[in-house]
Amino acid sequence: MSDAPNVTAAAFEADFLSEGFTFEFANELHNERNFPLQVWTYLAQSLRFRLQISLKTKDVIGAVAEGKAAVGFSLVPMEPGIGNSSKIAYFGPLLEKSYQLVVARDEGPQLADLRAVFGLTSWALVGLTAILFWLALMVLVRGAGDEASKRKIADPAEIAITVVGMIAYQGALAMDSSRGGRFVLFLGLIFGLLVFNAFSAGLVSQLAVGRAADPPADKQGLATRNLIVLVSSEDLLENFNRLLAKNSTSTFRVEVSQDWARVCEPRTALMLPSPPVLTRLPCETTTLPEKFFRSWWGLVVSKGPLTDKIRKSIRNARSAGLLDRWRRSTQGEQIQAREPKRSSSTRPAGMAFIAPMVAILASGFYVSSLVLVLEVSFFAIQRMLRGKKVDGTGYERTKKEQSSDGQVMPYLIIVKRK
Repeated sequence: MSDAPNVTAAAFEADFLSEGFTFEFANELHNERNFPLQVWTYLAQSLRFRLQISLKTKDVIGAVAEGKAAVGFSLVPMEPGIGNSSKIAYFGPLLEKSYQLVVARDEGPQLADLRAVFGLTSWALVGLTAILFWLALMVLVRGAGDEASKRKIADPAEIAITVVGMIAYQGALAMDSSRGGRFVLFLGLIFGLLVFNAFSAGLVSQLAVGRAADPPADKQGLATRNLIVLVSSEDLLENFNRLLAKNSTSTFRVEVSQDWARVCEPRTALMLPSPPVLTRLPCETTTLPEKFFRSWWGLVVSKGPLTDKIRKSIRNARSAGLLDRWRRSTQGEQIQAREPKRSSSTRPAGMAFIAPMVAILASGFYVSSLVLVLEVSFFAIQRMLRGKKVDGTGYERTKKEQSSDGQVMPYLIIVKRK
């Protein structure tokens, strides 16, 4: 690799663009000159990566690296495997006379896709939980508002913490036996964790895959037609810029063809020797889950501003004395519940109605968790048996990603050397 010619960026740019390029989109060929530099400039600015291209005996050597500090396009003579980023995806001389760069747009799962995967049962359970929560909130504010209602609570999260705690304790005290009530409450918590883990882990996995379900044929065709209109042969560059602006929040991936070496994320390290032996790696598109979720002891929990908000609300509730007053009131009700001669009439009337609903909700959590596990497992098996094609490199490509003749589907953007 050390015999790379020592050329300037301007000389390399002139040689790089002298032959022109063929831009292929939606099975239509467009012959353009000076197109790749401007296109990759827009890509680098929109997607925050750096595209470096070098020259070695008339063969193109490109590298896609993470460019947090300097975002933009750069043409620099470079040695293979050496770049400004420690995590670099290096492409050796791919072909003797031509190469292809593919930019494919990954859309996140739509609500209809998630509903089709997880079923209507889980969404109905979520709605029931929301109804019970707001009912308990009204009961708390109207019936048991001695101390809490006198103090104006501006933060809804503080009310939520108090409501959840009171429902949990009142649900345990409403049972005939204290031990039996705590046992049912414990089962309810276990079932709640099961359904939360199944739903959140399944949702994160679908976000990582890119789409939860294949879109209908008419929907996919409509999207393809829209892309064809956006990228026309008349004003190619302007329309392509509008396409990037319209889909600036989408996830893009860079692919190299014909052997389909793939860069899914800038952090993915893919080193190719020369002559290239293109190994195919699994596509780990985990940008969204890594931003909003974390895995903790087998559970997928949220992180970010929402978690900080809840922590701040707990601190505010503790400093205001809400948790202490709630703890004293629940301890007093426990003492009254253990004394057979005393009645627990001090308990708000609304809580006596909500407490059995907690047990029903716990059983619903258990049933829905089983349904979710079965649905997610069935979806995974169905996706696995949908007719994926495994090539010699070990990467599985679905039929959706290729047409009948083995070429890429029309919604992929391909740049070929002319």
